[in-house]
Amino acid sequence: MEGDVTSKIQVCEQCNGYIKIVDTRQYITKPSIALLDLNSIHLDMVAQENGYFSGGLKKETN
Repeated sequence: MEGDVTSKIQVCEQCNGYIKIVDTRQYITKPSIALLDLNSIHLDMVAQENGYFSGGLKKETN
């Protein structure tokens, strides 16, 4: 996991996917999802620089 007290990423080693986790309890009124996504864009950059994808990749097994 990477992030700070209020936002972080969690990764899946199996599919190379990641999700962002944002603690909205710090806000008086909950901001829109778009604003939360924009405010945590640095987490997307960190995850993608390390080979993770927001949707993950399904690995083929035979």
